[in-house]
Parts: sequence; C-alpha cells; structure tokens
Amino acid sequence: MKKIKDCGKDSKARKGPVIPRIPPKRAEGDQTVFQVYKGVKTFAFCKKNNLLVTGGMDRIIRMWNPYMSGRPTGMLRNHTASICYLSISAEDAKIFSISTDNTIKIWDIVDQTCLFTACSKTSGIKGELTACHYTSGTRSLCVAADTLALLHLRLRPPPEPHLVVSHKEPVLCCKYNKEFRHVVSCSEGSVVKVWDFETGKHLFEFSGAHGGAAITCLTFDVSGRRLITGGRDGCLKIWNYNNGHCLNTLKREAKCAEVCDCTYVEVNRSRYIIAVGWDRRISMYFDSADDLHHFQKPQPYWQDDISCGHKEDILCIAQCPPTLLATSSYDGEIIVWNMISGHIYRKLHTSFPTHCAGTEGKY
Repeated sequence: MKKIKDCGKDSKARKGPVIPRIPPKRAEGDQTVFQVYKGVKTFAFCKKNNLLVTGGMDRIIRMWNPYMSGRPTGMLRNHTASICYLSISAEDAKIFSISTDNTIKIWDIVDQTCLFTACSKTSGIKGELTACHYTSGTRSLCVAADTLALLHLRLRPPPEPHLVVSHKEPVLCCKYNKEFRHVVSCSEGSVVKVWDFETGKHLFEFSGAHGGAAITCLTFDVSGRRLITGGRDGCLKIWNYNNGHCLNTLKREAKCAEVCDCTYVEVNRSRYIIAVGWDRRISMYFDSADDLHHFQKPQPYWQDDISCGHKEDILCIAQCPPTLLATSSYDGEIIVWNMISGHIYRKLHTSFPTHCAGTEGKY
C-alpha cells in the first residue's frame, strides 16, 4: 500500500495519469503462514503482548506467537457457535470474542480462562452483535448491534453464605453432564434441579421424583440424554431430565432396601444399569431401547454374589472398563468383579494390627 501511495505522489508531481502499480509478491522468507482447521473468519493482533488470536467455524480461539506459526500457544474452547469477531485489550490482558449466536465472552490472556459470558437476551441487546470495544478506564464494554449498547463490568461482591441456597433440603448427590454442560443435583426432599455450568443459572427442576423418599445417587447413560436416579425407596428411575418425564422404573419384587449408589456400564455392546445398597447385592438391569415395560426387574444375581459376596451394606460402586467392576461395603471390604463371568476377581481387606486391640482410651 505504501508503494501504491508513493507511486501516486510521483505521478501527481509529474502531472501525468495516476497508474497504480501492484506491489511485488512478498518473499517466502518474509512472511508467516498460519494454518487453521476450517479457516479463519476473524483475528486480532496485540503488539504489546506479542499475541495473535484467530477464530472461525470450529468455535475455537487460538492464541499464537506471531513468529511461531507451527503450533498455537493456547486454545480457548467455550463458544457454541462460530466466532465472528475478536478484540484484545492490551492494558487489562483480556480477549473479547463474539460468536454468531450473539454471545460475548471475555477471556484472561494469562490464565487462558473464560471470565464472563453475556448473551443478547439476558443483557437486553437487540439485533445481531457485530463488534465490541472495551474501555479500561470506565470498565465498560461498548457493543455494536442495531443500536450501541454499553455494558458496565463490575465485580460482584461475594454473597452472604446464608443467602446462597440451592435446595431447601440437604443435597445428597450431584453430577456433571459433559454433553449439555449441565450440573444436576438431587436433594433429600426428592427434588431434582438442573443448572447451567457456565453461568450457574437454575434451568429446570422437578419435585417428588421418588415420592417422598430422598434421592441418594444419580448417573447418566452413554448419550447423556437420560438421567438415572436411585432413592431410599429402593427404586431406580430413568428420566428425560429436560422435561422431568419418567421413562422407566427399575425395582425388585421383594421389599426394596435403600439404593446407595448406581452406575451405567457397557459390556460387549450390551448396556446395563447397576445398583448397590442395603440389600448387600449387585442388581443389574438390562437397558434396551425396545423395552416398553414401565416396571423392570433386575437380572439374576451372580452366584459368587450370593455365596461369597458382601456381608454388609454396599455403599459405592465403580467400573473399570471394559470388564471390571468394584464395590465396597460398610465393613471396609472391597470386591473386584469380572462382569463377563460374574466371578470375584479379587477381594481387598483392611487389616488391623493385633496390638491395637483393647487399647481404648489410650489415645
């Protein structure tokens, strides 16, 4: 561009026609090429921090050293749509990004973490977001849409502890759903609540999930679309937790004891829901999309579980793919099972030194 301007000045000085010349192609040794999957829709450069950031269709913000194009120095993943605008504040070491779903995010350059997320609906901004500018003096973000919107960024004072209550009753279990980026929590009052992990916003809840019984455990299926809860009523229930609809109920015919823990496993392309609890047995329920029965009974117990299984209440369960399952009971015993054969693979006991017997009151 400088050469084109100089050429125009020379032509004016000679009072001749202005004929712009195309600058010669830059030599390969005098340029840096950054290769990005799915291309780049926007970028920003900060000379003070020696930082180049790029964004595009893959929803990832890549941080580059301008002189090292082989690999990005950082990758910021949090957007759910393609990135259309990027800006860098050198004074505050912050990155500002806008995605096509009208979401603004603020990132910390040093920690490479998302500090703030603003949506057009929650912020009251109308129209498509196209650009933003941060003013460090007033700590405000100017956003361009149908009209100019000014967002004042303030640090919220920490709320008083007694005011922060997620449930009215004690929370007994919670789990993170990585597919939807939700946190699901269950309480002693048989209430299931769904939370947005990024904003902490309460999205949905349904009560009386297990009648009046407390919910003691929960897990998700492989797709993350179904929620499985276990309660003190001895039942397992499968939910579409987005609308609170109960899809299936799993329980024994006899008197049901409290379910302490549950998990979802896949063995040889077969999928099972496994529950343990006060009945001191491992209950396996076959999960099939073709099963239309609302109430389902467990599979027959393993022979080793009946003859030499746990002698006390089973408190927790964990799977080690592809075929191992571990259970632990109230007496401190851990049993590792082979899920293919149903036999005990190994028993782990806590040994107590003999010299400790009869020493109560000496500590």
